[in-house]
Amino acid sequence: MTTNQSLDKIRIVLEKSKKKDINIEIESIIDVTVNYLDVTIANENGYLRTCVYHKPTAQPYYLTYTSDYLHKYHRNILYTELICAERLCSNIYDFNSERLHIDMSLLLS
Repeated sequence: MTTNQSLDKIRIVLEKSKKKDINIEIESIIDVTVNYLDVTIANENGYLRTCVYHKPTAQPYYLTYTSDYLHKYHRNILYTELICAERLCSNIYDFNSERLHIDMSLLLS
């Protein structure tokens, strides 16, 4: 959620939403940067910047070349990872950084 309201108003709205249903847990984090699923979203002077988020526990490997999968799966790894990076990165510098990360991960595999 992005808003220009004060922190007090945001906290009030979040507390109200927590009390609506006891089965739903809402964790509120108010910060300039947030990691959500596979995306890092940062607020830089009012502009949202997005890039790919890698979980710290994730292994930097894809399918090994000697695995028993069809070769079409091996060929599609690079394509799908680059498409994902293109969709999630909001600027070219983050995309190039992610491209290098993909290259290194494929070399490790």
